[in-house]
Amino acid sequence: MGLVTKLMADKKPSAPLPEGLHPVSESDPTAKALGFHQDAKQTDFILYPERKEPGSKNQFCKHCAQFTKINESWGKCNIISSGVVSTEGWCSAWSQRT
Repeated sequence: MGLVTKLMADKKPSAPLPEGLHPVSESDPTAKALGFHQDAKQTDFILYPERKEPGSKNQFCKHCAQFTKINESWGKCNIISSGVVSTEGWCSAWSQRT
């Protein structure tokens, strides 16, 4: 199953993928190095055990300082620039928006 199809099957986005843009592939070298997933629930908790801690429950791309919202479901990341990221995504570069 393709990434977009899987995302659509797992959770119906509230806004469509922006026209002409594609989601960041989780196999993108930068995304892979940062443990990025379009769905934060798919985080490798063995590699990133801090993601399971109660204080990290709101760590999603939509709350990250590196995220710029495009619509309710998608945005651009200043670090992973090969496409758009889901508002419900996560990577190890996450930092609280101030």
